[in-house]
Amino acid sequence: MNRAHALAAMALLAACETSSGAGAPVTPPAETPRGDHVVPGSATPVSPGEIPDGGSTLRLDDPNSAEHIGRAPRRLDIDQFRASLEQLLGARWVGPQTVRTPEAPSGVRFEAEADLIDYFAQTLGRPDYITTTAEVLDPTVTFAKLASDAVRAVCAVGLRADVARPPAERLLLIEAQPDDALPAAEPAVRRNIAALALRLWGDPVAPESEIVTAVLGVFRVATARAGATPLDGWRAVCIDLATDPRFLSY
Repeated sequence: MNRAHALAAMALLAACETSSGAGAPVTPPAETPRGDHVVPGSATPVSPGEIPDGGSTLRLDDPNSAEHIGRAPRRLDIDQFRASLEQLLGARWVGPQTVRTPEAPSGVRFEAEADLIDYFAQTLGRPDYITTTAEVLDPTVTFAKLASDAVRAVCAVGLRADVARPPAERLLLIEAQPDDALPAAEPAVRRNIAALALRLWGDPVAPESEIVTAVLGVFRVATARAGATPLDGWRAVCIDLATDPRFLSY
């Protein structure tokens, strides 16, 4: 800094000290811009549901609208998808497959009930830590197809296991019995669909809602063919709910 700049800085500092007083305490305003009388160090009480003038409000959007507040939905990763199938539908996605294993002399072996989620893990987006290190969580067509295959298999196995459980421990037949059929047992079927919507989607819907009515149509069509049973209808309902984006995202 040259002498001219130093003199200018000293003059500016002197002017500031002259106008406000060096070391003078700053006195808070007696009133806020809203006009509320506030004592320094205290809070202004606000009644529930009332916002002071000049305050902000939180906009609450319809959760079913195209515009949302907060983060966007994310696709389940592989571990979350497996856990959802096991804990919510009550079964694992398994099937006959030749899998790689260091325990076999050839490096592969046949398993009658191989974990198919592990088998298709890289296709579903799991990193191999050679070419990729981050899991792919895009809602791709491949993920949707494999997720659909998994849900179709798990719903069938899960329903058979559900029938064998005591009624209080069932995961899918929560409000209905295995032999409840339309039209006589429509109230029980509606209640069970509403319970499944809450369980699989986290969406509390009323048994008389339009959502339940739409899913009831799936149950009705699946049980209308010759030889069909109510369990065929519940398998169709399970597939319909578990392939919905509300189940595959969070």
